[in-house]
Amino acid sequence: METAAIVDQLLRALQPKRILEVGGDAMAAELRQRGKEASSVQSLAEVDGAYDLILCHGPVDELPPGQLAGALDRLSGASDTVLFGMGPGSQPVVYWLREFEKRGFAPVYPFDASFFTPLAILLRRGEAQDAGSLELFAELTRLRGEVVRLREAHESLLLEALHSGQDRLHEGLQSVSRALGLPADTALGKSATALENSSATELAARLERLERQPAGAVDAILIRRLENRLSGAEKRLDEVHRDLTGMLNSRIWRTLMSGGGFVLRILGR
Repeated sequence: METAAIVDQLLRALQPKRILEVGGDAMAAELRQRGKEASSVQSLAEVDGAYDLILCHGPVDELPPGQLAGALDRLSGASDTVLFGMGPGSQPVVYWLREFEKRGFAPVYPFDASFFTPLAILLRRGEAQDAGSLELFAELTRLRGEVVRLREAHESLLLEALHSGQDRLHEGLQSVSRALGLPADTALGKSATALENSSATELAARLERLERQPAGAVDAILIRRLENRLSGAEKRLDEVHRDLTGMLNSRIWRTLMSGGGFVLRILGR
């Protein structure tokens, strides 16, 4: 997602006034252009000050364990709201949920932060959650990230295959036009020109025909396989979403969380 679109969602959903970006400056720069008070640092170790929202992405676990704990302490002490993005090689989602839980933060559900990075969570200072709900939320976040990556890969592969088919068809039309000695303003010549200007949406209708062409068969098979993986991930995501919603909306859970989590603290959770 483009930086401007990410910032649009941030401002619409969270309405922060003072923002710190950790791990880059692109979003902070976009926010400053919109008149917001935004600054940036490159590392967790540099976090200082007080903010309405901290945007943390990039190599979040680049520090050794001894220094990481202190950096997370500074991060959690600088804001009550953290949008935390993890890379593919990061620690598991549940690891970060537990680290933030130690510092008084809980994930905001059902907020979907995958627009920020494919693997991201919005955390706010609040009462600790049940271990079971954290595990489910971690799986929900992982699946959201997988769905985002599969959708991006599917779109990229689909467009590549369709444009490849477009190029092959265009070359064929041009070859036939030249062989027949037809000028560019003939119907066949115009078809080649129109094909060049086709949009991705118009090209999508040609996928079924592309499957029947030997040159496009491999592309089509890859696309269908990716679509099957995407469908499976989306189905699993819906299942985990229902499980977590059911847990958080259950009468037992509401009882445990009543009174500011008093019962959970008695139980030593």
